[in-house]
Amino acid sequence: MQNLKQRLATALGSIVLSSLIIVGCTNDPSNIGGQILPTSDLITANADSQKMVVKNILPESILSDGTMQGAVGFIGHFNDPRLGSTKSDFVTEVNIGDAIDSLDADGLNYFPDSVVLNLYYTNYSWFGDKDASLNLKVYELTERLSSDQPYYSNEPMDGRYNPVALGEKRITPYDNRTDSLWSAYKADTIQIRLTDELASRLFDVRNISTGDKSERDAFKDILNGLYVTLDNSLDVTNGVLLRIDLLNTLSNLTLYYHKEFYDLEKEQILAIESHNYVFPINEEGRIFNRFEHTYTSNVIFNDTDAGQVFAQGMAGSYMEVDLSDIYEQWADSVDHYRISNSQLGFSVVELILKADTTTLDEEEDLYLPKSQTLSIKVKNEDGKFTYPSYEENNESYMGFSNSGQAGFNSEKASFTFSMSKDYFQFQLNKVLSGETPDKLFIRLPSTQFNPYRIVIYNNHETYFPKVKVKYVVY
Repeated sequence: MQNLKQRLATALGSIVLSSLIIVGCTNDPSNIGGQILPTSDLITANADSQKMVVKNILPESILSDGTMQGAVGFIGHFNDPRLGSTKSDFVTEVNIGDAIDSLDADGLNYFPDSVVLNLYYTNYSWFGDKDASLNLKVYELTERLSSDQPYYSNEPMDGRYNPVALGEKRITPYDNRTDSLWSAYKADTIQIRLTDELASRLFDVRNISTGDKSERDAFKDILNGLYVTLDNSLDVTNGVLLRIDLLNTLSNLTLYYHKEFYDLEKEQILAIESHNYVFPINEEGRIFNRFEHTYTSNVIFNDTDAGQVFAQGMAGSYMEVDLSDIYEQWADSVDHYRISNSQLGFSVVELILKADTTTLDEEEDLYLPKSQTLSIKVKNEDGKFTYPSYEENNESYMGFSNSGQAGFNSEKASFTFSMSKDYFQFQLNKVLSGETPDKLFIRLPSTQFNPYRIVIYNNHETYFPKVKVKYVVY
């Protein structure tokens, strides 16, 4: 802020005035030699708020595989009234579960019936119009997924799956249930019957040993993996995104088969015994999501004058915060008062962002929960997001409290990041030594598994993002 030096000078003037008053009060001989603070020891506390420079950043691809954070699969197409459209689909491997011997060792009088892909999701796992239709299609990959290659949110799928679908099903997330039924059961499972050819192929894996990891791994040559996507011919008005809990045991591939008890003399079937075998989706397999965003004119990228900025999950828009000017002003003031034999000390540094919680008319009938948490990051030399930190005596310390996360304050409709005063001083020291201070980025946490978004006021007369610094001059 342009008047920062002037306000600091005023603070220093207050100290000088205070010291004169104290000295003036010590003329009483009985007080000579009493506890009188010299000018350099007098402290006055102040606070200053400055506008932050924030802009939207067009999302790049992100790592979207792995199970470390509880992998989920996203499927759907949603037209967000504020941001634009988002499409999502996913790829998953399927594995061998219990001892395959339970599928019968010799196969005599056993016959495959069908195979069903089960996709489990819980209540409120949708984002958008819960009654919107999704036409799901399941394809088989034509080659195995790599065990160590990273997979990203823009992973191309052209030519990587058999164009003949294994199965398809049209669903709505709410599944025509009543509210009371959803309250009672709290979850649902999409069941998609796949081809009889696949059922026969899976029935033939009964000779694989589940106790041998290399043989379990060989199963992936029999079924390379599944690509679950949408039929793009379906007309989308509002649309919906659905989050599938892939690591839940109820998400799996189930093979149904039966055993016939046959009377050879009478040449007739006496009884049929039904069986099933579950091929799980678990941490032994690879899972990754793909996201595609098309933004409306409401989202203005790389422009600090944009009226709003957005933090969007699923590899969507995020914010860049440039505090260079603020750091430079404070660094200049620190240097100025050092020359004047006074010092600045910092007690609190906060980054405050005001959320736009208004609901548009177009959003009235949509389920659009707002993110309750934001995360602040920096980029390392490889361009990867990491936690802000600073070095002191060969030790590394976090730059923000609460692991760089800010929770939503519902009373103030805002997010507040608490920066370490030492990290703030570290950035000022960078400026004083001619180095470039850290640039900050605000995103949703676990963005690859997070469907939510939040709208933040930016270039607004009242609700602009700001940095609040509490300091002392002494």
